[in-house]
Amino acid sequence: MKSLLTLLLFFIIPVIGFSQGPDYIAELTKTLKSESIIDSTDKQIYSLMDDFFNENLQTNNPTLSENTIKKFQSSLMNEKSKNHHLLGLFAIYQKHISESIETGKTIPNLQVKLMETLANEYKAIYNSVPVLIYIYLIEAYNASKQIDQAALVLEESRQLYPDAIPLKVYQYMSTKDENLKEDIVQNHADHWLVKRFNIN
Repeated sequence: MKSLLTLLLFFIIPVIGFSQGPDYIAELTKTLKSESIIDSTDKQIYSLMDDFFNENLQTNNPTLSENTIKKFQSSLMNEKSKNHHLLGLFAIYQKHISESIETGKTIPNLQVKLMETLANEYKAIYNSVPVLIYIYLIEAYNASKQIDQAALVLEESRQLYPDAIPLKVYQYMSTKDENLKEDIVQNHADHWLVKRFNIN
């Protein structure tokens, strides 16, 4: 018998991405949590989010290592992993983004709800949110035209993660702060996101 998470990832999400709303995400989260072992002392999945950030967003040349990919796949398939629902929700978000790229259709409100839920779950368990989740939440708010909310989350996350290059870039793009631009140009000129936005 296939696990609930496997069914969600491979059968339900392609449908709910275009037909369901926030209430469905809330019910989905409740179901995943009911099957997850909650443990605030276990940082395995939190550390995995940091690996994703460091290898895929913070570096100049984003490439996930084989080790990180293996850890992600292994933890995802092991439903006995502590705080497994966090990884399940993250995998669902990633699958939705991949499908959006393939189809050219995005559902910003779905992205927002998934990222808001993940941020709240991390806060509830660890009293902390990984920088990766903050970045994806900001992107989701911007995609859904919730610019003020994106700015609030950006300000909060910049205080917590001042060295995160993507956050520096997003803040500069929002504020056009010349001091921040100088820092970016002098210290991060080769970063892929700096190049994408042609900051020089």
